[in-house]
Amino acid sequence: MATPEELAQLPPQHWQDQPRMQRWATSLRRAGRWEFWPSWLVYIPVVLWILLLGLRHRRLTAFSACNPMMGHASGLCGESKARILTPLTENFPEAVPAWRLLSYGAEGFDPAVAKASAQDLGGYPLVIKPNQGQRGRAVAVVRSDADLTEYLSAVPPGPESQVLLQRFAAGQEFGVLIYKDPDTHKARILSINEKQFPIVIGDGERSLAELVEADARGALIAPTLWKERSELMQSIPAKAETVQLVEIGAHCRGTTFLDARHLITPELEAWAERVFEAMPGFNIGRADLRCASADDLARGVGLQVLEVNGVTSEPAHIYHPGARLIDGYRALFQHWRLCFALGAQEIKRDAEVTSAWGLLRLFRQDLARGKQWAALNDINLDSLE
Repeated sequence: MATPEELAQLPPQHWQDQPRMQRWATSLRRAGRWEFWPSWLVYIPVVLWILLLGLRHRRLTAFSACNPMMGHASGLCGESKARILTPLTENFPEAVPAWRLLSYGAEGFDPAVAKASAQDLGGYPLVIKPNQGQRGRAVAVVRSDADLTEYLSAVPPGPESQVLLQRFAAGQEFGVLIYKDPDTHKARILSINEKQFPIVIGDGERSLAELVEADARGALIAPTLWKERSELMQSIPAKAETVQLVEIGAHCRGTTFLDARHLITPELEAWAERVFEAMPGFNIGRADLRCASADDLARGVGLQVLEVNGVTSEPAHIYHPGARLIDGYRALFQHWRLCFALGAQEIKRDAEVTSAWGLLRLFRQDLARGKQWAALNDINLDSLE
């Protein structure tokens, strides 16, 4: 067993530097859990279902009209988080942590404006993320002016580069997929997932990497942890020290998604009704939020919406460890059936429909955007404390 002093002298390590058998064993365990499969593989039957729904509605892309207020094909990809949060902030302010939009100027981000915005939001810690981002891309927690400056300095230059700086909301995190019933027009909830941040307990002897490898869930997300926290993986947590491995509530970043549909209540649906009232032109999507407890969620009390996602929102309870793939497909099929039904209703109100070529253009733009922002995923300012 290496001592802390010996570990301090070791060169930085990466996932590729770990024993080959360990990497293979982890890959095999991940392959046996469909929640870790590549999205393109899981979504092959879903794409076929979408094509079938398009034929039934005689508009292959009718779903792209279901959330007119979001633009970008109803939040398919590349939508502006600020555009979506603005009406919710104005009409339901107690439901949204304060935020500021920072734009890239002629000489980059203005440090004075950025620091003043941080103070206006109540100081650190703060969450920072691209205004146009998908699946937890480049989301970080900044805890100082230095962190903020480091993040902003790595943002790809350009007039379209904008970041959202948001007050950090403490508490449990949930994803609540809400929709307007196509028949009754009442708020309904399709899915709730509780976001559980995996932890390990230090023993004062083993490195974080060893603790992770010995943990059933931690081992499955070891490749992600090595990629994002290579330096910390070599540290030795103190005895009885609790180390939270993940701080950003994204499944692709290692967060565990638990099925929390038992928390659906009339009170929570009444809260969802207020969200729809505050956001005209929004009909279906997932509100990622934090609150003090599961009981508060069920009562619709003290909910803080971090962001609202559109048509590509998933009923994320399907990623509950051990959930059946067939049940996941049932939920995904239901979600897309609703998107088409709601889109058809909006088309009758003259909502814009994005063509297939338009969808392809959005995907290509988002792919390019993802490559431009890739460097931000390596900064990882969100600590493990």
